[in-house]
Amino acid sequence: MLSLEDKLPLSESEAELDPETELLNEVEAEIEADSETLAELEALLLSL
Repeated sequence: MLSLEDKLPLSESEAELDPETELLNEVEAEIEADSETLAELEALLLSL
């Protein structure tokens, strides 16, 4: 079975050729953005 490291592209051009990896990168970026938003909301609530 492939590990996550095995699925990561060696270069940006490979990522463009692998839709699964591209989708994984998009999902990871969305999760990171959501985490930042939640941290901002938490800080806002704590300041009230």
